[in-house]
Amino acid sequence: MHPSGGQWTPSIGFDPRYCIRCDASSSLVQVYQDALLGEDALWTKATTSGVIWALSDWLAQKSEGREAHEVQGLRILRFCAFGALVNAPMFDFYYFIQDQVIEGETLVPRLVKLSIDQLLWTPFIYLPTFFGGMALLEGRSTEEAVVEVQRKGFGLTRTLIANWKFWVPVNVCTYFWIPLEYRVLWNNAASLAWTIFLSRTQNTTTTKDKEGREEG
Repeated sequence: MHPSGGQWTPSIGFDPRYCIRCDASSSLVQVYQDALLGEDALWTKATTSGVIWALSDWLAQKSEGREAHEVQGLRILRFCAFGALVNAPMFDFYYFIQDQVIEGETLVPRLVKLSIDQLLWTPFIYLPTFFGGMALLEGRSTEEAVVEVQRKGFGLTRTLIANWKFWVPVNVCTYFWIPLEYRVLWNNAASLAWTIFLSRTQNTTTTKDKEGREEG
């Protein structure tokens, strides 16, 4: 009822179904957020990461111009496995330690976390783990994996510079503008885009190495 006592009538352009959709979306977000904080939090993160990484590689392969029958299922499976079994627990432990050592949500602690993330963790731990791990999952030798890490993942590389260009703005948005309840979804969406880049970068390197071995 309208406050004046009359019957309330929706204004022009109003669709009551929109509220229902909003409520449903909010409920799904809340369920997901609760799962991330519950007893099965790591399982939820691992599942989410595996799906994102698999989807990212599929999108990366499609962006390379592959037809449906040309998409490499084993490559998607490798990315799914790395995302679920390595990426998720690795970041879960990293963020746990980071929050234990660097407390607070003010500007200074956030900048310290961002600096450690971009100047230490990413160039010397995460990217080497990714490129080396993916090389080993492909069945390449330890020596080849080390070369892959040195060329693409360790220290100041083109991949790291691309990482700075992408993740620094993303993290600034995360810390200063994205509401807390939507940060996980925001970072998952960003991770989807970034992993497409990683997939293409890693696959391009693999292709060049294979060509080099064949020429040799």
